[in-house]
Amino acid sequence: MANKKATVFILNCGPSMNLIYPGQEVSAYKQGVDVIIDALGEKVLANRKTDLTSVVLSGTQKTDNSLAEKTEGQYLHITSLSPLQQPTYKDLQMVSERPPTAPTDPTADIMDALILAIDMIMNKCKHLKYTKQIVLITDAAEPIDWRDAIEVQEMMNQNEISLVLLGADFDGSGLTKMEDNDPELTAIRELNQKHWAHVVTGDARHKLIGLQEAYTMALGFKVKEVMPVASYRGHLTFSEGLEWNVNMFSYTKPVRAASLKKWSTLPDTILDEPETSSSAQPVTHQVKMVRSFRIKPKEQTGAQEENVDRLDDLDLLAEAGDALPSVDESALEKAYPFGKVLVMITADEEKLLKLETTPSMLILGFYTAANVPRHFYMGPTYLLMAGKIDATKARDGMAALAQSLYEKDVVALVRFVNRVDASPKLGVLSPFFEGGVRCLLFCQVPFSEDYRPFNFSSLDKIKMKSGKVVTENHPLLPTQDMKDQMNQFVRKMDLMDVDGEEMFAPEDNFNPAVWRMNQAIMARALNDSANLPALHPRLQSQTKPPSALVDRSAALIKTMTNTFQVKKINTDKKRTRYGAGKGQEESRSAAHLQPIDAILVQKSTAAATEAGQEPAKRPKVELLSSWFDEEDLM
Repeated sequence: MANKKATVFILNCGPSMNLIYPGQEVSAYKQGVDVIIDALGEKVLANRKTDLTSVVLSGTQKTDNSLAEKTEGQYLHITSLSPLQQPTYKDLQMVSERPPTAPTDPTADIMDALILAIDMIMNKCKHLKYTKQIVLITDAAEPIDWRDAIEVQEMMNQNEISLVLLGADFDGSGLTKMEDNDPELTAIRELNQKHWAHVVTGDARHKLIGLQEAYTMALGFKVKEVMPVASYRGHLTFSEGLEWNVNMFSYTKPVRAASLKKWSTLPDTILDEPETSSSAQPVTHQVKMVRSFRIKPKEQTGAQEENVDRLDDLDLLAEAGDALPSVDESALEKAYPFGKVLVMITADEEKLLKLETTPSMLILGFYTAANVPRHFYMGPTYLLMAGKIDATKARDGMAALAQSLYEKDVVALVRFVNRVDASPKLGVLSPFFEGGVRCLLFCQVPFSEDYRPFNFSSLDKIKMKSGKVVTENHPLLPTQDMKDQMNQFVRKMDLMDVDGEEMFAPEDNFNPAVWRMNQAIMARALNDSANLPALHPRLQSQTKPPSALVDRSAALIKTMTNTFQVKKINTDKKRTRYGAGKGQEESRSAAHLQPIDAILVQKSTAAATEAGQEPAKRPKVELLSSWFDEEDLM
């Protein structure tokens, strides 16, 4: 499989890595650790069994690696934290908890660590198709034996292993930017950097990147790498005898935060016999759901028909508890509500009702693109590419169809079934040109039952009872000043020109919920008592309009506030939930249930009686009389 990966990280733990270079806030060692933790964290979250990693530390007090066991006296002070395997949170903890090397600790030849990494990849991957990579983090400040450099380079080239060298305080050419006062150290750096530059330039797969640049990228935002998996492999059919083999891949799809599992907060051990602590058995915090089914008793509601099963209140079950007879899951059938009655449909009957379908994509006809409203496009979009079966025919046919749809400004209506016995869907195919490739985009459109054409009042006109349509000079319609000011506001808040840059572009707009959840999971994996991370300032800025747009629109906003008569609403008053206090109507005063006109008349009569006057008849109140001369609203 082409998606298999094997990556070995090599971190130089020498004393010189503890230096803080000019213009930087943390040491090179801390930057290297953060880069590795960021890369491992992404792989742990992805949880791919085919993505293998290992971390090799060069310059440790102890020696723990496979080559040192085979060759005595060589590959010393090099530690492999784990074999090449799927990374876990323990790998993150081992890297983060490893203290920096002391100045008195021994150093190691990082070339030996590179040879060890190559050997680990060769033994694990053999001749299987893996994407093999070694990430080496060093400052090139310690002596290296370069006599085997050519052989090492040939081993990497033959096994198609790419080397990514992250140099501490290196520039783009691979030379250090720091001037050392020690001539000997300067000579060592220059010699090592020339050799590393020669190794990297020996193969196009190798790269040389500054550690500071990689550290900045690790602290920034990255899009999760998603493996392309075809959601449909089949044929696009015009008619009988005319079809092309196609593959369909997800193009836009909502990304959800990490899924959760139930976790027990009970201690790590349980006692079968509380009297003896020797009976303690280790358990995990994971739990397993156990479902049981019990027969509900029939309510004494005075129902006339004995065969009618009602949707009973669940409180009855809580009162009965375990006294109710249990039912085995195999004795259950599905029942669908029909009003307040449950209608049972057996599994065999449900199979007969199920629509038998086969995977297919059939073109039903063509629509002008303008006849398919924007709100008809439902759900994710998919990219339709030519398949591998009869590839030339499929590629030419897809390109011709895409070009025709583009020139005619039409879309194709298709009936789509993605798997056996799946419900059919309606969708449209639109032309899509990118990178010189002509293909199609698929997006689902609604059936009649999915479409909800609610009718709402128009915002730009008022229809009177008499049938007259009012389009201006009405309190519920915007004036010309309102329209002009709103047009200016829209132009001033244009996101395509914010100090010469585009803001909130989809490729630069990251989901704060997904990012923060991933950061919280990683932080707790490293330290279960760590505080939850704060929202990144960049994500915080996405929650409000850009300050540059607000500043240049400030004066206009004040004018619009007066024009539209915007007033602040008091939100301190607690909102009452709908239906709250139900059942208390009987205790309410009858006056609370009387019409407003009756209440006003009563108060007027009472006031006149106290004054010894004849109660005056209250005129009929026309609330909208000041707005209309002749007609009322529909």
